[in-house]
Amino acid sequence: MRLKLKSILLSLIMLTTAAHGGAWVLTAAAASADISCTFATACPGNIFFDGDSPRIDVMIANQSSAAEKITVRYEVRDSSDTAVSSKFAAVNLGAGGTTVPYYPSVSKYGVYTLGVYITGADGADLGSYFTDFSLCPRADYDDYDSYIGIGAHFNWTVERNAADGTYIMKKAGIDHLREGYSWSGTELKEGVYTETRANKAYLDAAQEQGISVLAMAGYGNDLYMPRTQEEIDNKKSNYNFPLTDGARTAFANYVYNFLSQNRGRIHTVELWNEPDLASFNANGATGEDYAKLAKAVYERIHEDFPDVEISAFALAYAYAENSENRAKGYKFMQDALSADVDGDGEYDLYKYIDIISVHHYLTDVSQIVPRTDELRSLLSQYGCGSKKIYHTEFGYSGTARRGGDEAQAVFLAKYAAAMRAYGAGDRFYIYDFSNDGEDAANYEYNLGIVNHHKSRTPYSAKPSLISLANLNRIIGNCEAYSAQTEGNITAYRFRDRFGTKDAYMFFGGTADSYRGSEEMTFPAQDGRTVFYDMYGNTVEPQFDGTAYTLTVSEKPIYAVVYRGDEEINAYAS
Repeated sequence: MRLKLKSILLSLIMLTTAAHGGAWVLTAAAASADISCTFATACPGNIFFDGDSPRIDVMIANQSSAAEKITVRYEVRDSSDTAVSSKFAAVNLGAGGTTVPYYPSVSKYGVYTLGVYITGADGADLGSYFTDFSLCPRADYDDYDSYIGIGAHFNWTVERNAADGTYIMKKAGIDHLREGYSWSGTELKEGVYTETRANKAYLDAAQEQGISVLAMAGYGNDLYMPRTQEEIDNKKSNYNFPLTDGARTAFANYVYNFLSQNRGRIHTVELWNEPDLASFNANGATGEDYAKLAKAVYERIHEDFPDVEISAFALAYAYAENSENRAKGYKFMQDALSADVDGDGEYDLYKYIDIISVHHYLTDVSQIVPRTDELRSLLSQYGCGSKKIYHTEFGYSGTARRGGDEAQAVFLAKYAAAMRAYGAGDRFYIYDFSNDGEDAANYEYNLGIVNHHKSRTPYSAKPSLISLANLNRIIGNCEAYSAQTEGNITAYRFRDRFGTKDAYMFFGGTADSYRGSEEMTFPAQDGRTVFYDMYGNTVEPQFDGTAYTLTVSEKPIYAVVYRGDEEINAYAS
């Protein structure tokens, strides 16, 4: 019994690789008391980007003092659960065990699962073990800016491993991070500020990777706007907004302090999150209250931190598909924009902010244009027509009812490309980096583009990471050129500033519910044309000498015309 318990405990230990701490142990439902198996790679999330050498160390432990002959079957399955490779190996397993390097025999970009099935010399089942891995395009090439950022929740706990997370982000061409910097977690005693380990960890990691940081400043603090005893007893967070001059001054001091502790590491401060929702605005702050807070923060930080930009609103409802909710969001925004906080009889908020931020979770990308036009119309009435627009949350959940992880990958790529193609703003932050739980039916848990930090293989790629990395690889150094929809086919065109690359995205339907396919022709261009599926794998459509025939479905496909040798070498290997 003692030997068996020891074996089980060993199979649960998290191992650490020298490179990134990216090794994870996976247990089996039917493991031998003496035999166990763990996995390790040098790559966080077992994500192999271009230039990496895919290798998974399969560490088979033998707790017995006797050697044992075993047979190991390796099987790789893709995201559709189709077996794509399989092989057997005979292993003489000495006491203590052995490490067998496994080199995945797959070449296509995508997400995969490696299964290791061990049997003894007598044919007995000694356990089945699994780990996830992926092949992903690398998008952090020279001279790119994907305009894509992401929210990550690294500030929640150091267990969320910001070093591994930012490494993955950067390689995938995501070079902007939106992260919280909690007031109540920072100022535990009036006027005394302590940086949490999690905050320091994500700022260190972002700096190491060259990722710009937008810090969301919030929420309430019991020192200045206390919760009720019932809220405290029920462990509810403090979402009380600063409503008095004293509370606003304290909030501004907290922002000044975290900028002072992290000079040069925080580039943008976003004031609060979704104040148009009661769930984040527990004491009913108005738009005017918001404008007063923006003024207080600006006046406290601007002289010493003139390069730090202030982002206002982070509204939940500005792009809402429900018109009543949208009206609520715009009322809050208009009340703030029109507020006379200087006492001069004029609207004043435009003086104290640099950026307007909004959130949305659309299910039809065609709504981006009218919603953006509506937003800009309102902003122009109050001196904010030229302000930057950041979409600090957009996302799509990979729950089964929405089609699962592949449906998420399909729609997120179209969603991100649409905002770029239509010039909807200056930066776009996906929500969020990793799944927040492992319940496949929970909407909030499945918004990540990688798996949960405590999943079978922490931070392993979901299909969305692959599709977004491919999008960033293709258009990361491009600007929007044109966008049009004819019938069910939408085409976005992007061009790099040197004129050496034209990148086209084609897809069918603008709504997430679209399922279908149509044929279209793409005329031959000067230069070399390469076609890619949504994950970055090359495809070869029919060509009649003058045009290509493409089958366009809801899944994006790309036609990229390269006119320079450097571009061809970089993308069309």
